[in-house]
Parts: sequence; C-alpha cells; structure tokens
Amino acid sequence: MRCKAFLGILFLVVFGRTAEIVRSQGGSTSTAWRNDEANIEVVRELNRAVEQTPFSTDFEGVLDDCPFRIDWTVGPNVPLPWKGGVSGVFGQEIALAGGGWDGNQAFSYNVKTQSYERIPPPPVGTSFTQGTSDKDHLYLVGGKSAGQIAAKLGRTDTGWKWTPLAPVPEANRWTATVGVVDKWLFLYGGMITAKAGRRDRLPAWRLRLDSAQAQWQPMAPFPGKATSVINGAVARGKLYAFGGWQAHDGLAERSKEVNLWKKYAIWPYQRVINYRDAYRYDPAADRWEKIRSLPTPMYGGVGIVLQDRYILLMGTNAGNNVTVKRTVRVGKSVPERKPMLDEYWTGYDDMILCYDIEKDNYSRVGMMLYGVSSWNWALVDNKVYGFGGEPYHGFNGNRETVLQIGAIRQVSVPQ
Repeated sequence: MRCKAFLGILFLVVFGRTAEIVRSQGGSTSTAWRNDEANIEVVRELNRAVEQTPFSTDFEGVLDDCPFRIDWTVGPNVPLPWKGGVSGVFGQEIALAGGGWDGNQAFSYNVKTQSYERIPPPPVGTSFTQGTSDKDHLYLVGGKSAGQIAAKLGRTDTGWKWTPLAPVPEANRWTATVGVVDKWLFLYGGMITAKAGRRDRLPAWRLRLDSAQAQWQPMAPFPGKATSVINGAVARGKLYAFGGWQAHDGLAERSKEVNLWKKYAIWPYQRVINYRDAYRYDPAADRWEKIRSLPTPMYGGVGIVLQDRYILLMGTNAGNNVTVKRTVRVGKSVPERKPMLDEYWTGYDDMILCYDIEKDNYSRVGMMLYGVSSWNWALVDNKVYGFGGEPYHGFNGNRETVLQIGAIRQVSVPQ
C-alpha cells in the first residue's frame, strides 16, 4: 500500500530571522502517481540487464567500458512540484531557485539532515529561468518572464542574500544555457517568444563577475545547430555543450494538419529538431571547437563533472525527430496520456551517458531512477541529487516532486 510522506513544519529562529524548516517524518516518499519503493527495484534490475549488453551494440564506435555505475534511492519529496529551475551547492546544502514553482519560491536542502528550508526568493519572474552555480554563488540569468533581470545568490554569516547583476541584453530570453568559469559568466542559446513571433539564433554573451560595473560583452557565437535546452558543463576551465533542439514551425503546422492529437492523443512530429553535435569553448581564446558528436540526440539536462575528466550527461535522449521515447515506471499518468500510458508513471528517456574528455568519446552509465528533463542536478561528495523535473505523466502541471539520489561508484580505471 502506498503512503504519502508526512511533512511537518518546524519554525526556528536562524540568523536572526524566522526560517521555515520542512522535515521528512519518515514513511514512504511514494505519491498517488509514483511508487518509489517498486521503482528502485525496477531500475536496479534494469541497470543490471543493461550492463550485460555492450553499448556498441546500439551505437557503433562508442566505448563499452564505462568507469562509473550509479546506485539509486530517493530522499524526501521536494516541498512543491518543480521544473525549469537551477540548483547550486553550498557545502552540505543545495539551493533551489527559479523555475516552475507555484509562485516565486526558493528552498535549500541539507544533505545531512535531509530537510528543506525556505529561503529568500529571487527578484525575478521564475518561469523557465536558466542559470548555473560555482562554489560561491548560484546565478539566475533571465527567463521566460524575467525581463532582463539577472541575479546571484550567496550565503553570508547572516543568511542567504540575492545581489543584482547587469541586465541581460535581451528581455525574456529562455531555454538558454549558462556557464561560469573563474570570473566570467557565459550565456548562449535560447529563444524569445512573443506575439510578434519567435526569435532564436540569439547572440552569445559573457559578463565579468569581479567588477560591479561590468556589462555583458559579446563572445564568439555558439556554432551548434541547436538553439535551446543545450546540455552544458564546465571542466578544465572550459565550457562543454552537447545536443539541444531547435523549434521548427513547419513541423508544428504539419502536426495540426494531420490532426491526430484530438482523436488519438498522438503527435506525428515533436515540433522540434533534435541534435547530436557537441562543442568546447575556450574562454581565453574566445573560441569554440567541435568535439565528438553524441551517439544520439540529447537535450534538456545538465553535465555533472567527475574528477575534472568525465561529464555525466543527465539529459533526455531524444531518439529521433518523429517520436519521443517515453519511459515507464510503476505508478500512474493522467488518463489523457494515451495509448495505455495512463497505467504507468511516464517520463522522457532515462539514459545517462558519460563523456571522457581525454578520449573524446562516450560510454553508457545506465538509467536514472526517473526519466525527467531537468537542470536541477547537483553533486555533493560522491552523490548526485536530482530535484523534481519535467516528466510526461501530466500530474502537477507536468512537474515532479521526487528527489532522486544516486551514489556514484567507480568500477574501472580507464587508461
């Protein structure tokens, strides 16, 4: 029998102010649409099966020896369903800001106490904000309803504090990718949607972070085919960009003409074109260079860097441009998710890839617990944390509350 975790609210005085602490009081984390206990077993067995089949069986020329495996469990549910935001690590705390909350909210999660604390919300409209983090700050840079506002979140002796940054050159730019290297903040990709139409192929910008008077400066334009939800990472002082998609008006119009959605809830096209190409950016030279393409299109995630050599790509494997690969788990979807998908928890693809910088090649890590599209992954010690995200099941405005926790094991040492 499924149980909902009972959440208690404890008010404490912290840093001279009232802090709202939300603690898990034990019991199951499962929900009416998601059975966590069953799915931990499902994914453990699926990953055991995956390990028996070489990655090159599906994709020629890739690496079969992945140095890492991930063992999955769950933590206390995110206080509210969430997608489209940003996470940042501050020691043993992970700040969560921006994105699709119900209202402008922000929380921190303590990995030791396994509790959430409500923290000051950002000074931006949070719908589909984008950003990144380093060891000192979380950065929010524009978004679908943010106007030109950008800001950074820091932790001080007196608590959490938001500080404004220079205005973003374009208002309401969203689905972009943001990275930070040393004292530079970088913005590339994304689009602007308005009544006048969609704009993409937007300029790329960079901002110096060590000067309060700094303004955004042009940088080398992103050379990739994609314009939106590009999987980004930072390693060895350089930006890495993988995959992404570009909206295609022709595909959307043809989908309407075919008109299968009203009758069968099936789209003949995704209405976007997904891409495999990947790039590396050198800030010192202000130059992009091509690296090995992904074995399959991927979008809507983030790169988790291990040992400053490996990038775990926690994105959505797109499959092809006609159908979207759906993954199923034990649970439910809203009845409109047809055919027969309402009998299962449904999400996007769940495969995690590993890019080896030195070998310029990819291997397969395995499946994540739940296939969500999310920028909200964070690494603390040897564990990766994924908060909420966008599933496919349709509950909560198609947002999740799950906290996926993966313990990373190194199983081999490549030469």
